[in-house]
Amino acid sequence: MGGIFNGHEDDVEYLAVGHIAKDITASGYVSGGAVYYGSVTAARLGLKPAVLTSCSPDFNFPSELENYPVRVSVSSLTTTFENIYTGAGDSKDRLQYVHDIADPISLAVLPEAWTRVPILHLAPLLDEIPIQITDKFPDSLVVASIQGWTRRVGENGRVYADKWDGTEFLPGIDVAICSEQDAYDVNDISRWRKLSKVLIVTNGRYGARIYSDECNFKSESISVTEVDPTGAGDVFAAAFAVRFFETADLQEASDFASVVAGFSVKSQGVSEIPSRRIVNTFREKLS
Repeated sequence: MGGIFNGHEDDVEYLAVGHIAKDITASGYVSGGAVYYGSVTAARLGLKPAVLTSCSPDFNFPSELENYPVRVSVSSLTTTFENIYTGAGDSKDRLQYVHDIADPISLAVLPEAWTRVPILHLAPLLDEIPIQITDKFPDSLVVASIQGWTRRVGENGRVYADKWDGTEFLPGIDVAICSEQDAYDVNDISRWRKLSKVLIVTNGRYGARIYSDECNFKSESISVTEVDPTGAGDVFAAAFAVRFFETADLQEASDFASVVAGFSVKSQGVSEIPSRRIVNTFREKLS
């Protein structure tokens, strides 16, 4: 069972696939999930996004997506997270809990027109994306935020890093993106590097490391006053995907994405995700 909301299915330029979520905050529920942060980022950068997700019929989609198409695998639940940040500065850590989990995404609700999208962003939260999905997008740039495959849910809903070898997904993905915290042990990133065409490992204010057969370099983050880092990795991934599709340049795409992600942490939610004009103006001042 599925539904289509908010606009036309054609001329989509960026498709985000994964659970949209409700995030519990001190002030109540807010929209969350990598597909939310990613699609808003793509829109702010001038692309037409679409979302393929799974959630309950009573989920109130955020206003930022009201003009863009969304396809839904209807579920009895909507994935719901609670993020608790402890410490400060360099010692800041996140405790994450999941309270509800939506059903896996059904490819039966995927419009055929979307399989020709220029950019496919796989953005799972809890292993909800069917493995055969990449077969349906032979001509798309496929970028994956792999965090949703590297997690397990423990007692009381606590989310932990889990062992994931990546052999089923990584070889079929053009760019894989993770954070250092997604690794279960020190050997994971090394193993993912060998399986990936391009692997990007983000590390918050310390920037990102980019690995491919041709290069190995670091992209620096920008200096900002951080208010809320939730979603910054998702913003980075979407911005990288957009710029890499445009330029095929890993350095340019990662430096561009670092600026976009840096702006995003200056407030809670998506309000500070910048437009392309703001990003370009900022980068011109740096040069």
